Amino acid sequence: MNETLQTTLLAETEALLSASSEADTALVAVNAFAALVGAGQAVMWRRRFGRPSIVAVAGIASIERHTDFTHWFELLAGQFLGPANAPVQLIPDVFDDMYLRTERGHYLLEYSRHLPLRGSDSRVIGGIFVARSHEFSPGEIEILGRFAHSVFRMLTRWQVCAGLRRSQGFRIASRFAVILLVIGVLTGGLMMPVRQSAIGNVEVSARDAMPITATQDGVIERVLVRPNQQVRNGTPLVRYDGTVVRSKLFVSQQTVGVAQAELDRATGKAFGDENARAELRTLRARVEEKSAETGYLDELAHRLEIRSTAVGVAIFRDAEEWTGRSVQSGERIMMLADPGKVWLTLYVPVEEAIPLGETPGIEFNLDIDPLRIRHARVVESAYEAVIMPDGRAAYLMHAVLEASDSLPRIGLKGVARIYGERSMLGYLLIRKPLRALRRLLGW
Repeated sequence: MNETLQTTLLAETEALLSASSEADTALVAVNAFAALVGAGQAVMWRRRFGRPSIVAVAGIASIERHTDFTHWFELLAGQFLGPANAPVQLIPDVFDDMYLRTERGHYLLEYSRHLPLRGSDSRVIGGIFVARSHEFSPGEIEILGRFAHSVFRMLTRWQVCAGLRRSQGFRIASRFAVILLVIGVLTGGLMMPVRQSAIGNVEVSARDAMPITATQDGVIERVLVRPNQQVRNGTPLVRYDGTVVRSKLFVSQQTVGVAQAELDRATGKAFGDENARAELRTLRARVEEKSAETGYLDELAHRLEIRSTAVGVAIFRDAEEWTGRSVQSGERIMMLADPGKVWLTLYVPVEEAIPLGETPGIEFNLDIDPLRIRHARVVESAYEAVIMPDGRAAYLMHAVLEASDSLPRIGLKGVARIYGERSMLGYLLIRKPLRALRRLLGW
């Protein structure tokens, strides 16, 4: 062995000793083999579960498992799983396997050697392929065998260290047992069946309320009641501005008088004038038309006040809001509600929706009495979502109070929890994150 090879061997052995892990040792080893003899290829394989597996390639930091290069070398390594008689083996020029024979020129250089790594029972546990474009000298073959023995010793030490770490792992097995016990308890808790629930906004609203609508087109002069005022049957609620109607009525009455005078004049002339008799029919039709118009305006003049037709509470926002406002016939102005007929209007946001039974129950707290829990039962549920005042989409539901609860005042608001079907606790905890993840990923 010449002095240059000896120096290179010492340097590569020192680098091998400085490796920080078994994987680093394999990578340093293949690069060292390539540097020692100027090889163009150096590939290390190990026996994994009875089959060869490529673990390091000179000049490559990581191995791509699913490539033709890796598959070919692993098939080649399978030819050397038997006992090795020599520290350096010659790779034959011709293989029995057709794939190895036909693809050899693509993956392996012309002059190649195999250095087996043997265990204590002389069984091959791995090896290194070294190849280059020109023949190996006897001195190079010797140094390859010696360095292969050093690599095997380093790999054995790493395996011993791994065994020591495994023995230390057995000493902390009790800790893992405790952890597994805790995980089991948590898993059992997550599988506990609980009732699903959703949070929504609730408002006390009137049930079977009577709408008070505009009886004619016009301008409201004044609202005669205040919000939440108790009214009786016949109580005036709204008064229209009658200036325009009365003016039209006066003009219409004068027009009827003029038309009647023309009709009387034509009637007097009709005895001797043929043209006057022909005009009588037109004048009578005009008088009837103007009389009908006057009758309609007179009726509107007597309907300038909207009166209550039942007993209840006037529900609207503000009386001043309607003063001087122009309305159309049929436009709702207020609601007339019976204080003894109330129910809950419940808004459940779309993102809070859960599977519900036929008559789901709810618990709610009013803002004026947050410590008192009241109970109700859903009787109506909208098929489609509606838009809440805050702009969010929600499902609209109506619920009636339990018989034991006192009736709250109409207009009070609060928060309600609606209960649905039973499900596992773990599912309820991951339901919302899972839904957000599905929306994010689109699956």
